[in-house]
Amino acid sequence: MSNPDHVKLLSSALGCLLPEGVEHAVDVIPKQAIFEYVVEEERLSTAGGYRKCEFTAGRACARAALEKAGFSRGPILPDADGVPLWPEGALAAISHSRGYCAAIASRTSDYRTLGLDLEKTNRLSPAAIRRTVHPSEQLYVQDDQKKASLIFCAKEAFFKAQFPVWQTHANFHDLELEVDEEAGELTIRSIDDRFPEELRNLVNSIKFRFVFFEDFVVSACWLKHAD
Repeated sequence: MSNPDHVKLLSSALGCLLPEGVEHAVDVIPKQAIFEYVVEEERLSTAGGYRKCEFTAGRACARAALEKAGFSRGPILPDADGVPLWPEGALAAISHSRGYCAAIASRTSDYRTLGLDLEKTNRLSPAAIRRTVHPSEQLYVQDDQKKASLIFCAKEAFFKAQFPVWQTHANFHDLELEVDEEAGELTIRSIDDRFPEELRNLVNSIKFRFVFFEDFVVSACWLKHAD
């Protein structure tokens, strides 16, 4: 069951880890979907009840974050791949987990990519950990569910960030991360050749930050335009 206090904790966590120029919004996922725009409701006509609740909550958070970044409210429809179509000049990302949703937004003039993921830290099974954790990340994880959840969360944020630009479908073992717990940061140690050369050449410029709160972890990923 969602807890309003967790919304405050998540909002505070995001406020601490996001870079300048990236706005955020957080909310609980309601028990009943309330569509703000008919065109969005029509696109979700065949979806299940909880999916509709996730969708409407995520869109509401995205609109709130986009407004903070200076954009007008409007419908946010998915493209053929299910990726949200943001307003011209806008960049955003949405994540949901166990009754909560969050969104971040910025201007494309400032950032090239944005990724966000929110996860519970007590859900990964041993089999899921093996699928998520790269062999060389295993020394850090040591079958620790919380640490594995961080790796999962950060990789999901990266996959969401890169897909609108490079449209690469990847597996968890195609990315190897290094964790700096003290700084609350991650870096890419290696990346598979299935990703385009342009993206592989940018890995040192891609930033990750994360924070644990209660039994959740949230991770954001971004790539600024070159100065």
